[in-house]
Amino acid sequence: MVGHARSAELDRLLAAEPMDLTPVIRTPFDQAALETTARYRGFCDRSLEYWRGVLTTARPAMFPTRRFDSTDSFYMVKFAFPGMGDAVHQMSEELGVPSTAVFLASAVSALGKVLAIPRVTIEVTSGNRFTQADRSYVGSLTQRGVLSVDVCGGSFASIVQAAHRGLYMAYRHARYDPVSLARVVSEVARARETSLDLSCAFNDVRLAPESRRRGNGESPQPATTRDDARRIEWTGPLSTQENMKFYVRIGGDAYRPVVELTVDTRYVSREVVMDFFSAMEELLTAT
Repeated sequence: MVGHARSAELDRLLAAEPMDLTPVIRTPFDQAALETTARYRGFCDRSLEYWRGVLTTARPAMFPTRRFDSTDSFYMVKFAFPGMGDAVHQMSEELGVPSTAVFLASAVSALGKVLAIPRVTIEVTSGNRFTQADRSYVGSLTQRGVLSVDVCGGSFASIVQAAHRGLYMAYRHARYDPVSLARVVSEVARARETSLDLSCAFNDVRLAPESRRRGNGESPQPATTRDDARRIEWTGPLSTQENMKFYVRIGGDAYRPVVELTVDTRYVSREVVMDFFSAMEELLTAT
């Protein structure tokens, strides 16, 4: 009886209309239509006004004037020290912020220290895939965000919190028409009678922990890198050149993060780079 029942059920399934298994995706045509709506245009307008506000108070030039002329000036520098993953994880837990905010705060604080400037304006990269509809889009939605962080006069914990808030605002306002943004940058520069130097950037490109990639829901654990040696590795000069003078990427993964800096040595010397890494390490290991 059981066999006959299963056979009858199978016959009904086979006789049924085939299920529509076409994945739900958003195409470039859908995206183009979305960008014509009043709601989307209003969102972009608010993003442009946010950029205008940040740029109005941004430091016009963060880096020293060019020290020499050369096409062989771009280098990639990788930096890691024993226990960096542990230190960032602990600080992230104590302050209740993502580890990305801790890394960003240490980068802008260290940069402010070595350049002797009180405020750092930095661009970040936003994937703009915060909703299910965004995640189903077949193309790239990545755009730049921007934030400014005051790096003097407060504790490192307060700078971490400011970086966290700034990241949220930068990501929130990283959707706009690029042509309109270029116009805003030009308008602000004319109003301030100066050029705006948007050549400093940050991006966290660490891989997710292995447990998260497997989808088993385990929480990431503190890193175990106590036996690793402190290392700074220079590669270059690079054959490809960046538009950025100072581009900090956080690579590796949650357990073994690596700071990857692409730097234009015409503006930032090797000595300053070494001081920058030392300042980052000091901030992240302070108790």
